[in-house]
Amino acid sequence: GTVMTVDLATEQVVSRVETRATSDFLDIGLRPDGVVLAVSRGQVEFIDRATGPIRNPIELRDLEDARIRPDGTVLSLRADGAAIIDLERSALLEQIFDVDPFSQVAFNAAFAGAVSRDGTIDIVDLERGARSSRELNTPDGSRFDAVKIYPEPNGLWAVSADNVVARWQGNRMVERFDLGGFSWTGTRFSDYWAVVSDQPDGSSVVDLINLGADAEVAFRVDAPEVSTAHPTLDGGVHVLERDGTLLTYDEDGALVAVMETRAPDVGIITLDPATGVLALAAADGIIAIVDPSTGELEELPMVAAVANLGFAKGGTLLAITNFDGTVSLWDLDRDAIAGVVWKGSGATPGSPSWYD
Repeated sequence: GTVMTVDLATEQVVSRVETRATSDFLDIGLRPDGVVLAVSRGQVEFIDRATGPIRNPIELRDLEDARIRPDGTVLSLRADGAAIIDLERSALLEQIFDVDPFSQVAFNAAFAGAVSRDGTIDIVDLERGARSSRELNTPDGSRFDAVKIYPEPNGLWAVSADNVVARWQGNRMVERFDLGGFSWTGTRFSDYWAVVSDQPDGSSVVDLINLGADAEVAFRVDAPEVSTAHPTLDGGVHVLERDGTLLTYDEDGALVAVMETRAPDVGIITLDPATGVLALAAADGIIAIVDPSTGELEELPMVAAVANLGFAKGGTLLAITNFDGTVSLWDLDRDAIAGVVWKGSGATPGSPSWYD
């Protein structure tokens, strides 16, 4: 697993760096920018000859052989044929982190966080590939039993089974909100978190929490028929009822719009940050695009078992993740499939994805 650079004029070893390869190397070569590419049977690594690996490895499945081309692309040979892989433009799996398949997982641009069934908390730094475990304690030293977390650069937010939402900076709890009852779904968007919970008196409510510097519970609305909820662009909240009715509340918690989406029992909801348009996935396989500002509604001419949705390319594409792990793109301008970017090979839970 060691890569050596040798000065051919003097026959001296200039540098020696360790790689993270887990199988035999198939080829080693230089990109035009001087970065060393090292391809093994399972992955390709990016190496600085002075300092070592400089980013996460990219997984390349079932390779029988490979060659690095002068332009930095990789000729891959598998049992099903050959392909040219552009490491910067192709849809590739950068790294796998094994977790409990029933973990609650959250992503953002910098971190991923997972809470397993036994309460174990794992944080992954997506830039460095470093993984660490956390234990959360309250100010009196007792354990905080988290069921979901949202990692941040200097800490994290967490929610417990008894619906306490709290924030840690380092190892210190700095915010705490006791919402009561049991939280069973919710969505974070920007600095807001819409939390759906059943209360001890049997009612269902949606709490909108401001997660910014001046954290607070912005407001609570009664939602007896709620299916899911999502923060709006301007500090309000969208609430989906089980029959497909969309209720929109403003930043003061006042109901400002009601719209019928014809999408019953919505479990997946996402919002385009550029336009405020919503994408919904219903239990019966309907995928709907909803513009709350105009009332426009479009149902995609496809039915799918959807694990997640996400807008991409400024709202022109919709990324659709199926429960087998397949990720496809729908072109919203052409109203047509734009292609499959990742072919699933198993099953994926309905945990949120993050789309770049």
